[in-house]
Amino acid sequence: MTKETYTLIKDEVSVKVSASAPESLRTKRIKRTGLRIYRDGCLGISGYLGETGAEDALKRAEA
Repeated sequence: MTKETYTLIKDEVSVKVSASAPESLRTKRIKRTGLRIYRDGCLGISGYLGETGAEDALKRAEA
């Protein structure tokens, strides 16, 4: 069985502007992870968002 893991981390920044001046600043980090499993000539794919969910994604890819 061959297992591949792909991770994409995206940082986003939002600025609220009022009367030509910045009023607030918001940042967020989004982590996406994808799994590919090759076993017995078959391919399984699954993914999840955030830090948790690797075990469930692995089970879905194997099914």
